[in-house]
Amino acid sequence: MNTERRHELENQTIELLEFDQIRDDIASYAKSPGGAALVRAQGFETDNTILEKKKDIVTDWKKLLESDLKPPELYFPDIDFTAKLEKSGTVLEGIQLADAAEYIKSSEKMKIFCEKQPEGIKLSGALLQEAGLLPELGQYSKAIYSEINPDGTVKENHPLLKSARARIAGLHGRINRITSGYMNDARDIWQSATSTQRDGRIVLPLKANYKGRIKGLVHEVSSSGATVFIEPFDLVELNNDMAYEQSMLNQQVIKILRALTDRLRETAGEFKLLLDQVSYIDSWYARASYSKRNNCIRPLHKESGIVLKNGRHPLLGKTAVPISLSFADDLTILIITGPNAGGKTVTLKTCGLFVLMNQFASELPADEGTAIGLYENIFADIGDDQSIEESLSTFSGHMKRISEVINSAGTNSLVLLDELGSGTDPSQGSAIAMGVLEHLRSRDIATIVTTHHAAVKNFGYTHKGAVNASVSFDAETMRPTYEIIEGVPGESHAVEIAESMGLPESIIARAGEYLDSGDATVSEMIRELENRQYQIIERDRKLAEEEARNKEDRRILDLTRLKLRQAEHQINQQDYSRLKTFVKDSRRDLENLVRELREGEITKEKTRKVKEHIASLNEKLDKEKESIENLEDELSSYDTNSELRETVFEAGLEVRYAKNNRTGVIVEARKNDSWLVAFGNIKLTIKETELKAEKKKKNDKHVISSGSAGFSARAVFELDLRGMRVYEAEAALHKQIDSALLSGLTDFSIIHGLGEGILQKTVHDFLKTCSSVKDYEYSDPEQGGFGKTVVKL
Repeated sequence: MNTERRHELENQTIELLEFDQIRDDIASYAKSPGGAALVRAQGFETDNTILEKKKDIVTDWKKLLESDLKPPELYFPDIDFTAKLEKSGTVLEGIQLADAAEYIKSSEKMKIFCEKQPEGIKLSGALLQEAGLLPELGQYSKAIYSEINPDGTVKENHPLLKSARARIAGLHGRINRITSGYMNDARDIWQSATSTQRDGRIVLPLKANYKGRIKGLVHEVSSSGATVFIEPFDLVELNNDMAYEQSMLNQQVIKILRALTDRLRETAGEFKLLLDQVSYIDSWYARASYSKRNNCIRPLHKESGIVLKNGRHPLLGKTAVPISLSFADDLTILIITGPNAGGKTVTLKTCGLFVLMNQFASELPADEGTAIGLYENIFADIGDDQSIEESLSTFSGHMKRISEVINSAGTNSLVLLDELGSGTDPSQGSAIAMGVLEHLRSRDIATIVTTHHAAVKNFGYTHKGAVNASVSFDAETMRPTYEIIEGVPGESHAVEIAESMGLPESIIARAGEYLDSGDATVSEMIRELENRQYQIIERDRKLAEEEARNKEDRRILDLTRLKLRQAEHQINQQDYSRLKTFVKDSRRDLENLVRELREGEITKEKTRKVKEHIASLNEKLDKEKESIENLEDELSSYDTNSELRETVFEAGLEVRYAKNNRTGVIVEARKNDSWLVAFGNIKLTIKETELKAEKKKKNDKHVISSGSAGFSARAVFELDLRGMRVYEAEAALHKQIDSALLSGLTDFSIIHGLGEGILQKTVHDFLKTCSSVKDYEYSDPEQGGFGKTVVKL
């Protein structure tokens, strides 16, 4: 087939898919006449590298339009005088020069806007690169506007016109005084009270029956003969002067326009380049504006095939039903079946139209995830090809066009065939349809076809590279749902639709009898497949919902864990702070009691005060313990995903009991999620939720030798702080000194080790500020040296 006929077929496909309407709609968003014309003239891109660059320009434009930046007000007049400008000696009119100045000014605004970088938005730089090619002609725009008004007239205060306009104004005043004198002296002889002009000269409208009253030149008589337009002799010389001055003024205006034209002509080449580049950038602006207005997305690239995610036919507007389907890379034939008016043809057109729009670098009205392949050609046979002029029936018309399509299509073509095999005997039509599909499949030509023939539906099951899809039908409402079901052929539902359209029941019943058993069996199989497909879709929907719920639950659990850890940390901080305050206050009270004991004799009253103080300490400790236990209970109620749930409890595991913070070892499992735990010689049955796996440290020595943590404990002769943290060491020192004061122990030693010197410094800083400490020094070398401090109270 010759190239001319192939192009004709491609143009017919564009017409069948109604792409020209899309192109016109996009062009309507252009800011310049050149941009709109370019949109209508631009073709389809088949090179993906070039196509992606064009899409980058559209994407950058769209991001700018959707940002917080305010787009500039642009006005690009229709510049149709470039040929005149390039011709030497010509003079542009004032309005043409004003249009050129405005075009240059708007191009500068466009360039500045394209060069902006919105905060938080990443641009590809493709638009910036194109904007950088705009010639900078701002000096010419300023030069024109310095002498010309936006309406094309020369400015009133122009120095070359100032004296001429003053003389003209003076002549106007003299003429007006003379004409007013004529009008006022004899008002009844004039047809109107105002003068007028004929051939550029001031004349008076004299009634015809008074023409002898005024001496002058008659310029014209009205068609009715009732009015004579006369120029009195005393106005003739003034009119002559006015004509002369007006001519001189016009010559000065032409001189100004010629000078401005010559200056613009100096840059005629750059001005032409400016027009072309503005039009080019504007053509992508139009696409971006169309995309923004129609909620479009940039489709993903595929080597071949089509994936639609809620694609909406752009010409159907709000009535468009979203379409989702997948025509995979490894498939050659997609067969769409289903009821009449169910959306088969719309689906076919949407696929073809999206391919054209994608290769036109236009974004698509669909959801993210939509992907479109690149094709060298696209051919379609859609609608009624009946031709009276060529004596072709509907079937013949289709066959003629399909024959031409087959001869024109290549490996990287996309073929769209609507109602393949219709318009003739069903059995023969089915045979021809399958022959056509087999031929296209053997040549690896991507084809999407719609049909009602059952045999063609079977083709999708029996041939590799072919697949069925159907538009679903609601048996209850007797209406199509316009949803695409992949992998399952659809019934035509002709009998049901005919019944819903009001065909008499007797005819419907008779039609059912005429359906042979073979067709009924096939229909039953298709229905069963549809039902199973619906079940799969419903199951997938429920799984997706459950996955979303699980994801949200995980998010909530993670948030709960974070809040729990934050609360735990805060409680630890509060407990430590409260403990320091408590110990400090208690120590001060105790020091006062000890001072009283030292200063006088021990009496029953002093002894009673000491006992009361100790009882008060114990009471405060009990309250602190109760407060901490309450907080722990509160935290445990939120602990839904903590390490407790992650720990595998088993015999031999070392655990910590939350209520008394004691460490024990699990002996064995008990009923009701409980464990038998040994704390030394004592064994208790404790619920699993109250236990926490203990992470044993290698050097876990932070205990006070020969003593417990209570204030009633006896002081020790040697306090070992090694392995403790700073706050633990300070607490142990407080307890040791308080206990030593109560028990009368005046000399003891503290083992803090050498290490990095942190504990050593902590101990000495503490002892330095403690008023109960009389003296302290490092021990003898044989007793520990710098790793041990001896204290005297």
